[in-house]
Amino acid sequence: MSNRNDDPERIQRIRERQLRARDPLASQRKSQRLAATRYTPTKVTFREVMREIPGKWRGMIIGGFVGFIMALILDRVLHIKLPRIDAFWASYIWYSLIIFGVIVGRVLAMAMDWSEEDYDKLVLRK
Repeated sequence: MSNRNDDPERIQRIRERQLRARDPLASQRKSQRLAATRYTPTKVTFREVMREIPGKWRGMIIGGFVGFIMALILDRVLHIKLPRIDAFWASYIWYSLIIFGVIVGRVLAMAMDWSEEDYDKLVLRK
């Protein structure tokens, strides 16, 4: 009689042993463990982000920032107001400084970008 009581337990142990022997996720876990050891998180710095932005766009960003600073200094710090102009567009003069800064930044960046690329082609003939 005791054999009949041990049979379900013995069958359960055999089944667990067989499942452990042919673990279908073992290779997947091994590859995930290997990938996790290879992965090294990198910190993203402002310098790396600026290096990835093309020169023309970087010039526009810097030019816009310089135009904004100039407009801020002229308007808030020096309190320069346009004399005798009561037109609606007079309040938008300061925005034109920002746009002017963006344009100048783009032109300078394009000139610098052109000189780097084409110097090699024209002078060094590479």
